Amino acid sequence: MKVTASAVSAFTLFHLALANFDLYRGTDVTAVPDDNPEPALDVWQVFDGEPDCDDASSAQTWDDSDDVSGDKFGVVYEPRPADPSDPGAATRVEMNFHDTDPVYHFTIYKDRNYDMIGLDGNTYGNCVPFPGDDYQCNYPLPLGDRVLSGARFFRCTTDLTAQQINEVNGKKRSVKIAVKF
Repeated sequence: MKVTASAVSAFTLFHLALANFDLYRGTDVTAVPDDNPEPALDVWQVFDGEPDCDDASSAQTWDDSDDVSGDKFGVVYEPRPADPSDPGAATRVEMNFHDTDPVYHFTIYKDRNYDMIGLDGNTYGNCVPFPGDDYQCNYPLPLGDRVLSGARFFRCTTDLTAQQINEVNGKKRSVKIAVKF
């Protein structure tokens, strides 16, 4: 059997299309019916594509942070504040999703073509600024509502999927619920 260059190219494109994730920045707010609403949490989420509200509620949230070194999970975005209309303004985005084997800790730099550089210095993929999608979802709680919203910043092409990232730490995310008596 002869394999043509176009067949190899098609397979490569198909493979890359299956192995990518989109990086979204948003807010997670728990609103309770009183005069003191809970503060909004700035969060990041990863998806395999454009999410619906079921996807948004089931995906892990990662803190927006100033430091994700070592065992500090989350995402650092520079410069601050992050502008969803211009993700190409990012000079550095550091993502720490898991600090032990498998290590999912990558940094992308604008001056390095947004290549995904791992802690070991190897390149694990490439990200491109990819605005244009957002979501806002309301989830009723016993004493108020949870509002989760976000906007896409990057599409990262790599062998790592959003499902792998979201499942690696289990469901460590917690939802704040304020109970007032």
